[in-house]
Amino acid sequence: MNIELKNKEFIHLEIGPLFFEYLEDYPGGADQLVEDWENRKNRFYVANCLVYAVIASNYSKPIKRRELLNLVHIDDIGKIATFVYQNLSKLNQEVENKDIDYLKHF
Repeated sequence: MNIELKNKEFIHLEIGPLFFEYLEDYPGGADQLVEDWENRKNRFYVANCLVYAVIASNYSKPIKRRELLNLVHIDDIGKIATFVYQNLSKLNQEVENKDIDYLKHF
């Protein structure tokens, strides 16, 4: 998936190991992130963390969370969330018979 940021840069989004590393920065880690999402706690914060994780893991230079979130068009947040969901579901199906621990949360 490609999106255009507010600074007119285009970025290609992919889900990879760095994405999961960014998720571990959530207070309490990925387990807590999933629990908060399922319990409808901190939903906007969780969504922002997911958006940040996928974009920061694909952005060409280091950038702070608030700076990056300010670069995302509000209309793209739903598209990014759908992209993350679809890719995590697809990854889960691919590794069901394999022993890959970092997907156990999704």
